[in-house]
Amino acid sequence: MKIKCFFILIIIVGSLFSCGSKTESDTKNEDLKSQIVEKEKETYSSDSLNLDLANELITMYLAYANEFPQDSLAPEYLFKAAEISMNINKAKNSIDYLTEIENNYKNYDKYVATLFLKAFILENYLKNFEDAEKYYSIVVEQYPEHSLAQDAEAAISFLGIDDEELIKMFQQSM
Repeated sequence: MKIKCFFILIIIVGSLFSCGSKTESDTKNEDLKSQIVEKEKETYSSDSLNLDLANELITMYLAYANEFPQDSLAPEYLFKAAEISMNINKAKNSIDYLTEIENNYKNYDKYVATLFLKAFILENYLKNFEDAEKYYSIVVEQYPEHSLAQDAEAAISFLGIDDEELIKMFQQSM
């Protein structure tokens, strides 16, 4: 009886210690998050965007998302990488990161914004109006109650119209 109690006690104590201790993966996760926070501060501390810092931050976001794909920050970091890539004229990379969110993180709270941003980049940076319309339409049809649905609908109506033509249209409507 004493031996049985002793083994049960060892199992309980062992499980308590194993639940409370950080694994190597947890430590790596926390370290990378801390590094990202510091790099974000450094990157956004200036009025102008430093391309080298922006690229380093994108690399860190992608490393985190690849290393910890099940973490809730993975799609957020991919989204941030897409935004920065768009702003440093790496639209194709931005589309790749948004596609990864689209394919793997359907429950991400910015999922609809991901689809909208993808359409926006396809339209305005890559001039791929056909695919842009496809993504704007998904937002309108599948998420009609979302705040971006009206914006997507408006974008569809002006799709492919150049700036000069838009100005003429607005001047005529006044």
